[in-house]
Amino acid sequence: MHGLGLGGVLYLSLILVTVITLPILWRPRWVARVTRFVADRAVPLALRAGGVKVEARGVERARELAATRGYMVIANHASNLDPLALMKVLGRTDLAFVAKAETLRRPLLGRLLRTIGWIGVERESPVSFKRFQEVVTARKKAGWVPDLVVFPEGTRSVDGTLQPFRMGAFLLAARCRLPILPIVIRGTSPLHRRNAFACYPGVVRVDVLPPIEPPRLSAAELVAQVGEMQKRAEELFRGVGDLNQVDGDLPELEPSSATA
Repeated sequence: MHGLGLGGVLYLSLILVTVITLPILWRPRWVARVTRFVADRAVPLALRAGGVKVEARGVERARELAATRGYMVIANHASNLDPLALMKVLGRTDLAFVAKAETLRRPLLGRLLRTIGWIGVERESPVSFKRFQEVVTARKKAGWVPDLVVFPEGTRSVDGTLQPFRMGAFLLAARCRLPILPIVIRGTSPLHRRNAFACYPGVVRVDVLPPIEPPRLSAAELVAQVGEMQKRAEELFRGVGDLNQVDGDLPELEPSSATA
């Protein structure tokens, strides 16, 4: 029943947005406003319908960066609950998720995701990375404060176990001069596994860790330093332990009142 509630809310919201925006598809800004208006209400409702409670700490770190420089979130990914938990914790449904390019090519969903700022990147494509940097630079010049989200494992984990990080996210952060904001998500895989319909009630824990500053180096030195940044971030996530368990504190974090 919880899976039906979670999926029902999300799919009905998608249908609602589709019906409302069909007459105004030629006005992307209006489409984005409608999509965000519906998403602001659908995300917490979907989590509630799925019986999922989200607890968070360290959210003030994201708020501080969002008010000044922006950030690139990196988070572990094992469930469709992960993006919902991030939106809920950060209080934003307009986060610019960096997704596989093929996701944004889908006729309907892709169009909606593009209007709310999602960015498609071809895996392992230097040309795609360059275009990504150009998109971010152009948006920043227009006054956008970056709020990017990347799942550096590249794809969802089957059992919640952390997979090796790919260098692409860290190279993008370095080239775009964005601080990396590590966010550890625990407990989503047991509640809603990859490619499964069922959703079980329970608690998800989200910890926002201190930011990692990108290196400011020449192009020749950048790759080696980005590799070190990738290694540091992956070790940070692996040090958490079992990502399927919400128990256990992270010593470098202080309690926050952000709960959902």
